[in-house]
Amino acid sequence: LAKMASNPAQKTPAPKAPTQPPASGQPPLAERFLGHPLAGWGAVVLAIALYFNTLGHSYCLDDIPAISKNEFVKQADFGKIFTTEYRTGYAEAKPGLLYRPLSLAVFALEWMLSPDSPGFYHLVNVLFYALLGWLLWATWRRVLSGHLAWLAAVAVWLFVAHPAHTEVVANIKSLDEILALTFCTAALRSLWLFYENKDSKNLLFSLVLYAGALFSKESAVVFLAVFPLATYFFADKKLSDNLKTCALFLLPTALFLAARSWVLSQQPSAEAISPLDNVVLGAPDFLGRLATAFLMCRHYLTTVLLPHPLVSDMGAAQVQPVQISDFQALAGAAMLLGGCGWAIWQARRRHVAAFAVLFFGVTFALSSNLFYLIGTSYGERLLFTPLFGFALLLAFCLLKIRAQNWLPAAAVNMAVAVLIGLYSLKTVNRNPDWKNSFSLAKADVAKSPESARLNFHYALELLKTIENDLKPDIKTVQTAIDHCNKALLAYPNYYTVKETRGLALYMIGQRDRAVQDFKDFLEKEPRNRQIPPKLARIYAERGDIAAAESVLKKSIEAGTKSFDNYLYLGIIYFQIGRKSEALSAFKSAQQINPRDPSIQSYIDQCAAATENGR
Repeated sequence: LAKMASNPAQKTPAPKAPTQPPASGQPPLAERFLGHPLAGWGAVVLAIALYFNTLGHSYCLDDIPAISKNEFVKQADFGKIFTTEYRTGYAEAKPGLLYRPLSLAVFALEWMLSPDSPGFYHLVNVLFYALLGWLLWATWRRVLSGHLAWLAAVAVWLFVAHPAHTEVVANIKSLDEILALTFCTAALRSLWLFYENKDSKNLLFSLVLYAGALFSKESAVVFLAVFPLATYFFADKKLSDNLKTCALFLLPTALFLAARSWVLSQQPSAEAISPLDNVVLGAPDFLGRLATAFLMCRHYLTTVLLPHPLVSDMGAAQVQPVQISDFQALAGAAMLLGGCGWAIWQARRRHVAAFAVLFFGVTFALSSNLFYLIGTSYGERLLFTPLFGFALLLAFCLLKIRAQNWLPAAAVNMAVAVLIGLYSLKTVNRNPDWKNSFSLAKADVAKSPESARLNFHYALELLKTIENDLKPDIKTVQTAIDHCNKALLAYPNYYTVKETRGLALYMIGQRDRAVQDFKDFLEKEPRNRQIPPKLARIYAERGDIAAAESVLKKSIEAGTKSFDNYLYLGIIYFQIGRKSEALSAFKSAQQINPRDPSIQSYIDQCAAATENGR
């Protein structure tokens, strides 16, 4: 690779033989097209074509808490959006550590334009992705001006087509990834314009754009390293001038961090990350965590090189913590550290391959769990930005192969076309899995069968398909129970599964078996609204009125003043003759939901019984 990447990039050079067009005659058609502005529009067309089949999709996974059930988004409450944690607008959210107000603000604008229209939101995702494709081409064609335009165009097309992006583009919530990279790329382009024309307005605009990236998603902070790296490699600037200019990006970063710190300080402490979220935490010691992080890096790099199969979760217990002697962990360490070490060693030569590897390493660093533990150990969305580094490296290597006459230009161009074709085919075929939460869980549980999270989500989605049936299909319910059992076997502390398994047992009349699951779940989630009335009903059917009353009162005392809690409490009181308490409970239920048609009849019956002394 070092031999192949021996040509340093300069500001406005006469490119050396490996990257310059033929000296005489008409350039090949591929070079004429890829050097033309149509190449950028080609990336736009490719992006739209690849994700056109997502326009009929619904909400999936985090789309629900981020959009369809986020009250701040639905009410376009921009004040709350910019002054609260990312998930606060979702009623069932727990305290977190995310602050992405600009992404939520875009969702709020989308909701204002077309309320509860997932097809429209998917269209916006696709259009933003297409815009990103054009902007990447426009930016890197300028940054890589010392090289054949073929390089930037092919890198962008490979990036746009890579199937690992399906999790971002086909999932509405992941617009935050697209926005962050779009703003960062636009900031880099404005920085380059400043270098070229010395107009301070371009530099100021670059800083503003970078602020937009940070407020879209926190991970944009990695571009604090990308900006000076790009300048060092490709701009004819002194190192001292480079560092002084790029240091200005600390200003929007400081603004963002101050805002984030203030917002997060206003909420309760965030729930601790568990091994269910991040398998790295399941390791018993530091070396084990390091080894497991390298193991996951190996999985990420495998997905980059061979994006098959694609899966939304690869956590506990699909992946188990390992020790530092594990071969796969060593392989991950060798691939990541070896590549970055080579790039650092070759950085003095300022060639594209070294930059591409460093771009990948820098933008992947926060997601690697090597320096900072995040809320997940695997997610293809975390490869979104790093994949441009891979695409640039691959394009550069293909260009060098042709330049060295190892293959004729036509053969290399054909290889590019075949690769983009294969990527595209995989992307189009993967998109339908992201149609909704059920289709995704069904597709992915077969590819990650030991994943506690996927087994749970598949069970949950199965029950949703029959929740309104008067006579639930026994086979479907039993399948859900089996997947709940598998999830608990993989991760015994997964108490949320107890709720779903208990509901499944309740649906098919196995209520005695459901009781223990409900009790275990309520110990962890005393403010749950759905389970207490069901558990109280089971106790009432057994004749244990005291236990039924206790369940409902504990739920209300915990702060869950729900309609069903008061309704069932009123029914219990009415049945045992405590008419005044029943009337009070019914009136409390009516205050919560005055439009319920049944509550007034309960109140009338209770009042009549009290008046008649019955």
